[in-house]
Amino acid sequence: MLVTKQETKEKIVDVAIELFNKKGSAKTSTRHIADVMGISVGNIYYYFKNKEEIIRRILERMIVDYDSAMDVKALENGLVDYEQLFTMVFSYHWKYRFFKKEFITLFNKDKVLGGMFRAIQARKIREIEMMISHQIEIGMTIKMDVKTLNALVHNSWILANYWITFLEIAGDMNEQKLQEGIEAMMFLIKPYLTSEAIEIFTARKTKGFV
Repeated sequence: MLVTKQETKEKIVDVAIELFNKKGSAKTSTRHIADVMGISVGNIYYYFKNKEEIIRRILERMIVDYDSAMDVKALENGLVDYEQLFTMVFSYHWKYRFFKKEFITLFNKDKVLGGMFRAIQARKIREIEMMISHQIEIGMTIKMDVKTLNALVHNSWILANYWITFLEIAGDMNEQKLQEGIEAMMFLIKPYLTSEAIEIFTARKTKGFV
């Protein structure tokens, strides 16, 4: 079957993610990627100028995945299913775990990548604020002042995004520990839920409510 250029390009990204997660991006060269794919290094450079471009493409793919998890419009329909939301987000953290482990090094090496991530971070923080504000409006989250809202938004972002970094430092990173991260997110949000929301989560036997 004939493989299109776009399919080959995406396959390069797939293999890069797999190798970066396994060995780290610094220890993975374009030759390693080419060898796994059974193509020449020159073929890699036909699609990407260098490894930095591959990592930028990975970030673009990450954005699509995270946007699918946190569709702000879809979350406006009622009580947010936090367990489902956090499970999806953390599954993507695991999928792209090399990025979460190495982001400071990656950003220092590639200023363009750092700029891309900062723009995404600013947008995602705004989206989290919008989501929580809507939950307040529909009576599922307690009313709070601006300072408290801002703290909850930023604490949610920090805990979610740097949990893998925490596990890496502790030398205890595995998928089971990701579940603890999801539980930590639930414990963070729980004190801000109204009694009505807690009743719903308890009835659903949501993790952290039973």
